[in-house]
Amino acid sequence: METMDISDGVKIKVHLKIIEVEGPHSKLVRNFKHLNLDFQFIKDEATGQYKLKIEAWFSRARPAPPSRLLSLGIVL
Repeated sequence: METMDISDGVKIKVHLKIIEVEGPHSKLVRNFKHLNLDFQFIKDEATGQYKLKIEAWFSRARPAPPSRLLSLGIVL
C-alpha cells in the first residue's frame, strides 16, 4: 500500500480504475483496468488533506511499486 499526496488546485476522480486528473492547465484521463490495483481516497488525520491510496493485489515477484506505475501514467 502506498499513498500519493494531492496538490492544491488538482481534482482527481476515480471510477472503475479510470482516473481523471484535472489541474489548472489541462485534464488527463488514464485507464488502469489492466493492472491489479485498487484506488481509494483517504483523509490524513494530522493535516486534514486527502490522499490517494494505491494498493496492489495478487502481485507477482518483484513488481514495480504501485506509485511508480501510476506516476508513469499520470504526472501531477
